[in-house]
Amino acid sequence: MAMVAARRATIALVVANVLSAVGNPLTMIALPLYVFATTGSAARTGLVAVFQMIPFIVASFVGGGIVDRVGPKRISVLSDVMSGVSIAAIPILASLGELELWHILGLAALGALLDGPGVTALFAAIGAENVLWLDGATFLVSAALSWPTCPRASATCAGSGCCSGSPGSSSSAT
Repeated sequence: MAMVAARRATIALVVANVLSAVGNPLTMIALPLYVFATTGSAARTGLVAVFQMIPFIVASFVGGGIVDRVGPKRISVLSDVMSGVSIAAIPILASLGELELWHILGLAALGALLDGPGVTALFAAIGAENVLWLDGATFLVSAALSWPTCPRASATCAGSGCCSGSPGSSSSAT
């Protein structure tokens, strides 16, 4: 019975980390795009990207020690709560008309700060080899889910490039 409970807890941790792993790259792309769309400033956009990456890189180096002291499950939960609250605060402040660049920089850094240890927690909980199996499986599931959306080759587009998305094809904007 204890083995079943431990297995369920590990599965829950893996599923939670997979969901979190979906959000991290979305934020890494969406936040700089948001800054560029709202400010038009490439410099501010780059600054936000730096404030996202530096804390993640630094925290990744010390993440193992943090996970060892606090525990992988607690770090996983803490990292997701901190990331979720910090990133959700950005549209909340924007909707209130109170969002400033320094808010975005601080919240982006805070959101990224525990992401490194959060990822490390998954490795500590299930092992690096199992993380690689999981990662490979997620790519295969993604391909399987995407496959039905690919157009079938037909005689009318054979050789014309319309199914490949190449320049000059019917699917490209002119």
